[in-house]
Amino acid sequence: TGKELPPGHGAAKEGAQIYVQKGCAGCHGSTGSGGRAPTLISNKGAGAAASMPASTGMAPMPGMPGMSVPCLAPCVNSSNVMALHSPYATVMWDYINRGMPINREGTLTPDEVYSLVAFLLYKNGVIKEDDVLDAQSLPKIQMPNRNGYALPADPWKHGVPRLQGYP
Repeated sequence: TGKELPPGHGAAKEGAQIYVQKGCAGCHGSTGSGGRAPTLISNKGAGAAASMPASTGMAPMPGMPGMSVPCLAPCVNSSNVMALHSPYATVMWDYINRGMPINREGTLTPDEVYSLVAFLLYKNGVIKEDDVLDAQSLPKIQMPNRNGYALPADPWKHGVPRLQGYP
């Protein structure tokens, strides 16, 4: 919902500079196409989001053609781009804010985080280059994988064994 997002703002142009300055390219590659860390920017460029198939919240069941199961984690999209897995842009913001850069977690300012998210969303075709992200605009972004999660049909209840036959 974005209720706890801090004040600040950022756009893709600033995010591109921060991506280089803060060393993101060292792990994610100079083009964001992967390295030691996950791919952040599709090789399809700005068309990545548009080329993703609509997610149904179901994933194919390995070894069983025609069968599918609910995704309890993100359904991996065809472009396999980490930045597009999240159903909400606010989740992306929170992850970058809390977990990046590696070994310097929590050192980015809110403006830097908004800018990095804007850069990644722009490069993947989710927003326009001049869109400015802030606490009001970020929660309104329609992510390509917004329907890519599904809850189990019968949610687990506390005190009930998770799998029959296991202790």
